[in-house]
Amino acid sequence: MVTLRKLHSRFQGHPHWSKLPGVEVSSGSLGQGLSIAVGMALSARLDEKKHKIFCLMGDGEQQRARFGKPPWKPDIFHLDNIIAVIDTNRLQIDGWVKDVMEVQPLDEKYCRLWLGGSAR
Repeated sequence: MVTLRKLHSRFQGHPHWSKLPGVEVSSGSLGQGLSIAVGMALSARLDEKKHKIFCLMGDGEQQRARFGKPPWKPDIFHLDNIIAVIDTNRLQIDGWVKDVMEVQPLDEKYCRLWLGGSAR
């Protein structure tokens, strides 16, 4: 049964931490999920925890300024306990990602941001 965006569904829209096991933060589409994940990864490292932090994002939220020019510089943290996954389904609430604001090539942007280099 399709329950996406149905009232009382576990999938009403944005993932909600109290309705989905394994989801610890409800971050919405504003792109703050990666910043939260970086904070959680730093906290885990300070607490000497060995677990990984996963951040699931959509390609539409990559339009937010924090990805092009984040308020933190990820490479200085040397984080090896964070895994970011971007669902590139090319859709967002306002329509096609490319029609709202193109975000590609994401591989180049993230390699430049996180690794200080090029994906190619």
